[in-house]
Amino acid sequence: MLIILALLLQLSTSLHAAEEKFICSALVGRSFYQELKPLAVTDKTKHCSLSCYLALRCGGLESFHVGLVKELLDVLGAGQAEWADLRANQQGITFALSGRARSRTQCLRECKAIYD
Repeated sequence: MLIILALLLQLSTSLHAAEEKFICSALVGRSFYQELKPLAVTDKTKHCSLSCYLALRCGGLESFHVGLVKELLDVLGAGQAEWADLRANQQGITFALSGRARSRTQCLRECKAIYD
């Protein structure tokens, strides 16, 4: 019985953490995406920058998951799925996790240097 209670507590904690990360990516992603939309930058710069900033704020794994889900939705007809989008996402995450970018501005600058 004690093992079952411990497992339920762990599951509850895991679900709560996942919920917090989803909220983080939804809020942070939406806000930064709205800033990126009107800019005269390439699609790959947007992918890279957004993934970079999500990694800074919500974590690299969460950023990767958001990018992957977006491309899966594109495969289902929501947009145009491209492997290059996933590569741009990964580049942005790398900038964040390596410390090369530490802010929205730095994410955008590093990604523009590659993709624009």
